[in-house]
Amino acid sequence: MSIYDPGDEKLIALGAFLNGVGLTGVPDGPLELIDLELSNDGQRLLMLLQTQASSESRQFAASIDVDELDRGWQHPWNRYDVNNDGTVSPLDALHVINRLARNPDNTLAGSASPDGPFYDVDGNDRATPLDALLVINQLSRSVANGR
Repeated sequence: MSIYDPGDEKLIALGAFLNGVGLTGVPDGPLELIDLELSNDGQRLLMLLQTQASSESRQFAASIDVDELDRGWQHPWNRYDVNNDGTVSPLDALHVINRLARNPDNTLAGSASPDGPFYDVDGNDRATPLDALLVINQLSRSVANGR
């Protein structure tokens, strides 16, 4: 499992990221996400992870500040949830489309407010028609999978 590291601006192993933010003892190897939730105050991401070793698996609980996941203009834990309402819907694609209609310049300066909107679905620091298309494709996959 990988996670975006805003410091290096690339995907790294989740274990390495957690070790880098001070959660020592989490292996760098493959991890399986068992449970994930946001704290009641919205400030911490709580995770239950399990090693994927075939012989002996171990579980780890991790809690990290949401601020550690600053991704600029991309939603920190669901890149398709542009409007940050907790679901992925056609409204998310519409937010990107409306942003493009209001401002054809596709560059995104600084970073989004903690409440969004998060226009950068593909993580390239720009708002483009591809971001809306990625949301639409995600919706299509969800419908095809019966969700």
